[in-house]
Amino acid sequence: MAMPLGGPDPTLLEGEETGAPITPLTEIPRAMRERLANASPDLLREFKCLALNVYWEAKGEPLVGQMAVAAVTLNRLGNPRFPKSVCEVVWQGVESGRANCQFSWACDQRGDRPLEDIPWQRAQQVAYRAMFLDPFDPTNGALYFHAIYVRPQWADEKARIMRIGRHIFYGENPTLPSLINVANRS
Repeated sequence: MAMPLGGPDPTLLEGEETGAPITPLTEIPRAMRERLANASPDLLREFKCLALNVYWEAKGEPLVGQMAVAAVTLNRLGNPRFPKSVCEVVWQGVESGRANCQFSWACDQRGDRPLEDIPWQRAQQVAYRAMFLDPFDPTNGALYFHAIYVRPQWADEKARIMRIGRHIFYGENPTLPSLINVANRS
């Protein structure tokens, strides 16, 4: 059963209720519920935007891949080329059409409501962890990524940092050597 997107549904934040424990995130649901219950509407909106981005971009990825998508979204907040709120980053380019969307799901015309409870629960936990607990960035500062089965035009203009799961992550500066290529030389 999909949840309405008026805010995170606390009943979906309990890994043990689904019978599928989520490691290593199972220790945070109670604190997560309490913090979100007392959060401002603006903070809840930012949380929901990040969780939606993790869900739609990385729901089939391992935990580190989901954390990487959250990190890229948050990394953009510190870059002057991007908007200054999570929701603005996620929805950037939507008004200009599909070709300008920063994240493909935002313009796919399929709707944005999460369809699977367990992946939506995990996406919320990853978003919570990234926003409130542990700003761990497995991408080393990446600002861009794409799935391995596509080759966007912009990829040649960016510095490839690494591959995590089915995504390739990039940095802004095209003069940086690829960490993958450097590692392969040794």
